[in-house]
Amino acid sequence: MKAGFTEMDITPPAGTKKGGWMEDLEGHKFLDPLSARVAIFANGTGQIAFIQLDTISVRWSDTDDLRKRIATKYDFPGNNIMVSATHN
Repeated sequence: MKAGFTEMDITPPAGTKKGGWMEDLEGHKFLDPLSARVAIFANGTGQIAFIQLDTISVRWSDTDDLRKRIATKYDFPGNNIMVSATHN
């Protein structure tokens, strides 16, 4: 079995609207960076990926789009990609 891991900064720019609030708020400074983390596992017969985003949620349409883009660009089976969000 092979395994690969990566992480990248997805912190939005200052002034980005904050999701999950009952009022319209903008973030003007960030105490901690937001990240996307990926773990990929492969053996001789297949591969799977887990994508974790430091976001409040991930819409099914965004997940579907992400799977399609990865499948097209990297020839990776989109149905073998799990996308999840952490509440920050």
